[in-house]
Amino acid sequence: MRTFEKRDRGVALLTALFFGVLCFALAVGLLTQVPRDLAGASKQNLDLRGSYVADAAIKDTMAWMSFQLTNGVEPCTLSDPSPLRTGGLDGWTWRCLIEPDSGTPPNPVSNLRIYKLTAVASLDGIDRYQIVSDVQGGQSFARFSMFIDEDDPSLWDFGVGPYTRVTGPVHKNRAIRFLVDTSIYSGSPPSTTPFDGTVSTSQSSNIWSSGGDPAVGNRYDYIFSGGASDLRTGIPPRPLPGDSSILARAAFGGLPTVTTGVVVNPAGGVFINGDVDDMEMRVNGSGDFELIIRQGPDTTTIVEETATGQRIVNGPSGTYSVAGRGTGVIFATGSINSLHGQNKGDHTIAVDFDSSKNIEISGNITRSDTAIGAKPAVTDDRLGLVAEHVYVADESVLPRNVGTPLYLYATILATQRFEVKNAHSGSPGSMALFGGVSGKYTWRVNTSSSGGVVIHGYGGLTGRGTPDLHYDELLATDPPPEYPTTGETELFVRSWREKVL
Repeated sequence: MRTFEKRDRGVALLTALFFGVLCFALAVGLLTQVPRDLAGASKQNLDLRGSYVADAAIKDTMAWMSFQLTNGVEPCTLSDPSPLRTGGLDGWTWRCLIEPDSGTPPNPVSNLRIYKLTAVASLDGIDRYQIVSDVQGGQSFARFSMFIDEDDPSLWDFGVGPYTRVTGPVHKNRAIRFLVDTSIYSGSPPSTTPFDGTVSTSQSSNIWSSGGDPAVGNRYDYIFSGGASDLRTGIPPRPLPGDSSILARAAFGGLPTVTTGVVVNPAGGVFINGDVDDMEMRVNGSGDFELIIRQGPDTTTIVEETATGQRIVNGPSGTYSVAGRGTGVIFATGSINSLHGQNKGDHTIAVDFDSSKNIEISGNITRSDTAIGAKPAVTDDRLGLVAEHVYVADESVLPRNVGTPLYLYATILATQRFEVKNAHSGSPGSMALFGGVSGKYTWRVNTSSSGGVVIHGYGGLTGRGTPDLHYDELLATDPPPEYPTTGETELFVRSWREKVL
């Protein structure tokens, strides 16, 4: 009996020792792991704080740049082409390097100012976190489906009915004038609303025709795809451009000198002295873009070879030359009295709008990468048009027929107006524009009846309302070359890259 008791006590002792060793081992493991977890949590906290400090450095630098530009001072100068800003936050220090791209002062200026900002957050003299951001000064007018600067009391800005089709963002620096066909309020809200995008004004309210105000009865869903939230007020005004010299320099490849005819410089686009009787765009049998420029008896043909990246210039009297791809800007010191055809590649066609020069569209303007009537899905063939007035030709030049629509694939900026010639006489036609329209005044396109049926000029593809306006959102982030911007003081982020150091 005593032997059994001793053996029992021995087993209990061994068991206790075993669990004691096990608990000790677990405790040692736990004590070993705790510092690791604490170190990991501490590093994670440092990384998070570093990201906040670097983010603050970017925002502080952008605010300083905007202040400088607003006061007419360049952030980057010849004496300090890449300024370094420094600061501190919550025991941390930061530095932010500003680097302009090749088209941003103090380098030769282009329409878009692009800056690379590199912000580094440091603690106790050790670099902890980095953010690299590309910042753009000035937003392209290609970001708007419709932009209107001032009032024309003789016109409503938009006729609104079941037939109206405006997609993409709309902005006016004044109160927007809506002429509403109140039949739109019948039944349930439509599945496709007249406006599909934000509609903003710099004023506190808009102007609605009698019985048309959607605030009465909260009928916003009948007009805007997002309801009342799509209609925004008090947005800061944006100025129209007032200087065509940037486009002229981009076309010439530097400061233009006195010339005649057509100039194609390797570092430029196409610079044309004087009026253009006819400008035709087309794609030849080799798939290359051709630009045919006719000035009186002289014809110049420019071929952009896709395979070689070269431009072949066949001028009057058999002249021949070769140049590089260039900027894509086509600029005339005079008016372009007839423009039509198919675009391939990225181009901006502009005239000296400071001297009241205009562009007249005399036929379809289409693009090689998109079937007629379809919405663009790529940005290969971008086209911008810039002039004081951009006209659609008179019916005697461009016959109107509702059954044969006019298709325009371009983003258009008119420092005065986009306008159909003799819009208040002649036959009715239909038009669809894929891109956008910006101008000092709202477009002048047609005369219509109370039911929206077009009597003269151009309406939408249904023959009612204003032309169908289909926004090309791809142009907002990838606009045509040197397309005008809303002002360099309006800064926004184009890219953002973060890294733990």
